[in-house]
Amino acid sequence: MEHRGLANDLAVGEFENIAGYGVRATVDGRPVLVGAARLLYGMGRDDAIPRGFFGALHPRTHVPGNNVILIGAIALVGAFTISYGFGAELLNFGALIGFMGVNLASLVRYFWRAERKTATSLVPPLLGFLICAYLWASLSPHALVVGAVWLASGVAYGAWKTQGFKKPIEFKEVE
Repeated sequence: MEHRGLANDLAVGEFENIAGYGVRATVDGRPVLVGAARLLYGMGRDDAIPRGFFGALHPRTHVPGNNVILIGAIALVGAFTISYGFGAELLNFGALIGFMGVNLASLVRYFWRAERKTATSLVPPLLGFLICAYLWASLSPHALVVGAVWLASGVAYGAWKTQGFKKPIEFKEVE
């Protein structure tokens, strides 16, 4: 094969990178999109979020089509408006909050409420919480603000939905 020069090699390499990113985003993104759509469906089915939109299934395919389209639209808008790094930080904001909650729940269940308190029921969840808290605090101020606004809006919706957290949300049995 004839060598066409460095400029051509760079152009072909960039095209392959862009095409590779597109293929990877499609392959890696589809399970995430469907998983998020199913999660929203479960929340809609249980009336934690509006059932009419989020709890609807397509009659033939039994896929929560509204949720797939909504998540896809959000991902598309995000792809054109925020950087990959900032998107990762927003994802990490929520994930680290969740991991801190799991570690706190483990600490409460297996240490504070335990009849016999041991170092093995204290140290792992405490270290897990502290490491996650350190990583969470290391996020950019912009990600912390946007994440906090998103979290506050979720808490406010939950408070409204449960009349000040007085009324429980009823979860349906999965068939």
